[in-house]
Amino acid sequence: MDQAHRVQKTVYASLRQIFVGDFARIRRTKVIRKIIQEHEQKPQIRSLINQGYDVENITEVAKNLLKDNVFESIAKANARFSTDSASTGTVTKVSGPKRRANKATVTQSTTLETLAESKYTRSDTQSSTQFPAQCPQPALWPDAVFLPFPQQHRIMIEVQSALEKACFAFTEKNVDDVLLKQAWDCAEAIELNQWLKLILEHQETFSQSNLADIKKALSSLLDPISKLRHAAVHRLRLPAKSALQLITDAEALARLLQENDSLKLISTTRQQLSVTVEDLEKKKRILDNTIAEIRKQFATKRTELEREEAALLEAAEKQSREGFFFTNASLGGKSDALTIKQES
Repeated sequence: MDQAHRVQKTVYASLRQIFVGDFARIRRTKVIRKIIQEHEQKPQIRSLINQGYDVENITEVAKNLLKDNVFESIAKANARFSTDSASTGTVTKVSGPKRRANKATVTQSTTLETLAESKYTRSDTQSSTQFPAQCPQPALWPDAVFLPFPQQHRIMIEVQSALEKACFAFTEKNVDDVLLKQAWDCAEAIELNQWLKLILEHQETFSQSNLADIKKALSSLLDPISKLRHAAVHRLRLPAKSALQLITDAEALARLLQENDSLKLISTTRQQLSVTVEDLEKKKRILDNTIAEIRKQFATKRTELEREEAALLEAAEKQSREGFFFTNASLGGKSDALTIKQES
């Protein structure tokens, strides 16, 4: 197996769980690179990077594999990386009658590729957020405190549901013709993002005083609500303060929509979460101070031990030098005596 073939096999093994379904039809370098970057923290890609590959190398190899349809079926992958083909460094070709490519087939293939890429690009745009796509570990946020994830996820789901109900109630009261036209008969009929879009389209129904109360443009308020929905759906772990800010914005929207039940639930959640975050931060400060004190004590002990080690080593070296000197002096005296005796 030559080096290029070995690299292709390694990259395929690391990416085969990522480029599946529609993603296996993607061909554009920019999109391939973006997908790899978004999954960069996954163990299989970190392993590639630790072996010396960079994102550009991985992207180039992945693009070649995608162009050859290797990710589309296990059979094609087996044919590509079988022992026979690997030993010769060539790609095994499946025998069969030669046929000219049908124009309709080529067009269909191109259309599928375009749809796959546009689907990825569209979903990526809709879910744009300042938080990482991967669920971050607390170690990546050394100065932040975190809620237990089951608790955070439950809060996000409950607040998302409350906002959907508030949006439905507002729409039912102010633009019920839209509900009738679309046959949306409950809060769960559409996603929160679609409710937000509908509210933005009919923001003229809000009074200027109510809009002024939220102290920011409606579009600016709806953006963090989209992030809240994204965190709930994709189960993102957030720093507790970031989660609290999203809940605070959700409370402002619920107040604007004037749906009392939803507002009450979200307000209570925000108050409880605020107390919890304050308590967590207090405990973290105490823990940080304790750790700092321990490190300080050990730094002092380490300095003292290093000083003691240096003194002991110096004394040992001095003793060794003195012993060597006296030994040489003793041997030198005996040698002189022997010389004199021989001469006489």
